[in-house]
Amino acid sequence: MNKPSIEINLIGTGGGYGESLVIHLGNGDWIVIDSCIDPYTGVSLPLNYLRDRGVDLENVKLIICTHWHDDHIGGISTLLENCPKAFFSFGRVNDLKKFLQCVSLDYRKLKSKASNCSTLEFNKCLEIMNNSKRINKLAAIDRLLYSNPQKEFIVEVYSLSPSDKSSNLFDLEISKLINEYGPNNRKITTYTPNDRSIVILLRFNDEIALLGSDLEVHSDPEIGWNDIIEKSVVIGKFPKASYFKIPHHGSENGYHENIWKNLIKSNPISTLTPWNRNKKLPEEKMIEKYKSLSSNLFITSPNNISNKSKKRDNKVSKVIKEFNPTLRELKYQYGVISSEYSIGGNEPWKNNLFGTASEL
Repeated sequence: MNKPSIEINLIGTGGGYGESLVIHLGNGDWIVIDSCIDPYTGVSLPLNYLRDRGVDLENVKLIICTHWHDDHIGGISTLLENCPKAFFSFGRVNDLKKFLQCVSLDYRKLKSKASNCSTLEFNKCLEIMNNSKRINKLAAIDRLLYSNPQKEFIVEVYSLSPSDKSSNLFDLEISKLINEYGPNNRKITTYTPNDRSIVILLRFNDEIALLGSDLEVHSDPEIGWNDIIEKSVVIGKFPKASYFKIPHHGSENGYHENIWKNLIKSNPISTLTPWNRNKKLPEEKMIEKYKSLSSNLFITSPNNISNKSKKRDNKVSKVIKEFNPTLRELKYQYGVISSEYSIGGNEPWKNNLFGTASEL
């Protein structure tokens, strides 16, 4: 009899179009963390991945939006609509009425096409959940978002962030935005979405995976990774993680020595997606840092791809130069890092790479 297995699939798009995690929890159950799209077809890549795998979409139990950034929320409403039994989880807000008012204000401005793509996606998700009478699960430190009903093995999904202070600051930000958000503003400006990113701890029996989202190390000890390291009760109950999705594209502000010292096992499976807009991430010095911490380091696509513009028609080039001279083409590169672990076995993680994914 085959042992049940956990499978973590990290989807990347080449550093500009987003990322997603599609995770098999065993016994046919799945969760999805964040969503991204194929820029040529507009399809939701995690939804496409599930369909290609022949997954019954009624078995998708939970969809998590880690934070309100376009590269993490693209196509998520389509994903949610097609997974009729999935709960929707996002960062906790204390003043839900004000938050919904803020979303509604921004949504109305979409008629003039002067707002955020992420607002449209988020508003659609709220409408889908309301119309289908499904429950939103708000994430916070040490909150259990999902547990499997089977008895032969344990699977639990916890959120480790956002911190209480970060959520409270978000409420203050919402109040300020509602007061200042007038007709002359082009869009709502969110100041610190990475500080509110949801870090996920995935437990399967005695094995742990830590999924770092875009959470950064903050100067305030009550925000970001410092808050998790110092305050999380959940992480103290379980062994250190053997799988780590490195936060924020391997950037320097996502690294903290105590994450690797206190939360991660020696030489873990380490995965990341690159960033290729304006600044290329991860930088070479951070690649060397992560290589020194793990000999099992994988990236969904190379981070050294040139964004040099292709040759365009002269008329097109003239229009771009006149209206948006900083416009640059982003290369789309589809890569998947698939990591599998057999529950109850002594075998190490098995890693398979697809598309542009490679080992560093």
